[in-house]
Amino acid sequence: VKIISKISVFESRVYSKRTPRIYRPQYLILHYELGNLYFKSFQNHPQLDPPGTLPKCKCPGTGHVSFVREKPTVWSFSRIQGIVENEYRHFNDRKWLESYRVPKTIFSQLCTFFNSLCGKTTQMRKPVPVQVITAMVLKRLGKGLDYREIGDKFGVGASTANEKVNDAMLFLIKNKLHTISRLQERRNLAAIIGGFLEKWNLPQCLGAIDGTHIPIKAPEHCHTDYFNRKCFHSIIVQAVCDSECRFTDVFAGWPGRAHDARVFNVSKIGGMVTNGTLVPEEQELSKIINGKVIEPFLIGDPAYPLSKHLMKDYPGSNLSPEKEYFNYRLNRARIQIERAFGKLKGRWRLEHSKTLKSTDINGDAAEEGKGDKVSYYRGGSVKCQSLNNSPA
Repeated sequence: VKIISKISVFESRVYSKRTPRIYRPQYLILHYELGNLYFKSFQNHPQLDPPGTLPKCKCPGTGHVSFVREKPTVWSFSRIQGIVENEYRHFNDRKWLESYRVPKTIFSQLCTFFNSLCGKTTQMRKPVPVQVITAMVLKRLGKGLDYREIGDKFGVGASTANEKVNDAMLFLIKNKLHTISRLQERRNLAAIIGGFLEKWNLPQCLGAIDGTHIPIKAPEHCHTDYFNRKCFHSIIVQAVCDSECRFTDVFAGWPGRAHDARVFNVSKIGGMVTNGTLVPEEQELSKIINGKVIEPFLIGDPAYPLSKHLMKDYPGSNLSPEKEYFNYRLNRARIQIERAFGKLKGRWRLEHSKTLKSTDINGDAAEEGKGDKVSYYRGGSVKCQSLNNSPA
C-alpha cells in the first residue's frame, strides 16, 4: 500500500498540468523510472496484476499506454572485431599458411593490391578494413565457406561479406588476369621452352594442356548439359601450365558434358594452334633436330587432336621401343598439368565445393572480366588459378 501511494504521489508530481511544454521530452526518462518502480512493486505484490502481464504506464494527456523495456535497444548488432590483426600477430608462418593458404608476405601484398576497395570513413560507422576484405576473400576461396560463416568470423554481416568479396573478385579478374595469360600474350616463351628442356629434357615444349571438372549446383534449365561422365554436374576448366606447374593459359565455363577436343577447338589457344599463330614470326624459336625443323608445340593427352603445334603420345600397346621411350618422355612432362590441378584443388577448396552457381556460368565473361557482381561465380576457377601462381 505504501508503494502504491508513493507511485500516485510521484505520478501526480511528474505529470502536472502546470509542467511547461518545453520539458515534455523529459517525460520519457521519468516514464521509464516510473515503470521500473511499478515493476518492482509488481514483483513484490503479484496480486496487483494478473500473472503474465507486462508492466505498463499511461501517459496523461495522451492516453497512450506503452510497455516498459528493461534495456534500451541499439541500432546495430554488436560483433567481434580485430580477428585478423590478432591472428596476424600471434600465428606463426605455418599456422597462418594453413589458415589462409598464402604466406604473410603474399597477404601483405594482397592488402596493398585491394587497398582501393576500402570505403571512406563516415559519421555513421567505419569502413571494413582492407585486411578484413583480403582475409574474407582467402577464406572464401581457400575454405569454400558461405558468407554467413565468413561474416560471423570477421565481425560483418552476411550481405556485407558478399558485397566485399564479389567486389574484390571482380577487381582481381580485371587487374591480375595477365598472370595466367602469358601464352595468349606470347610473353616469355623462350623461358618456358628452356624450363621444359632443363627439367624434363623435352625440347621445344611450350606447355602441357588438359582439362578438369569443377563441381557446381545443378542448374534449373538444361541441367543435363552439365552432367559429366563422372556422374555429377560440373563446368570444364581447360588450362596450360609450364614446367613449374604455373598456369600460363585458362579457359573456363563450358558445360561438363562437352568433350575436351570441343572445348579446345572453341578456346582462344585452340584457334592459335590451328591457325599457326602460337608463336609470333618475329620470335625465331624453331630448332633443327636430326635435320628436321621442329617448331614449339603443346603436349596433351589422347583426347586432343594431333597437329603441328600439339603433340600427343602414340596410341596402342604393341609399340616399338623407340615409340615407348617417346611416350615415356612426353608423358612425364605432360603430367605437370595434372599436378597443377591437384595443387590448385588442394590449396583452394572452392574448386571442390559445389558452391559455384551453374546459372551464372559464362566463360567468356569470366576471362574478359565483364559482367556484374555475379561474375564472381563465373570466374571462380580463373581467380583461384591466378592466386595459385603465387608462391606457397
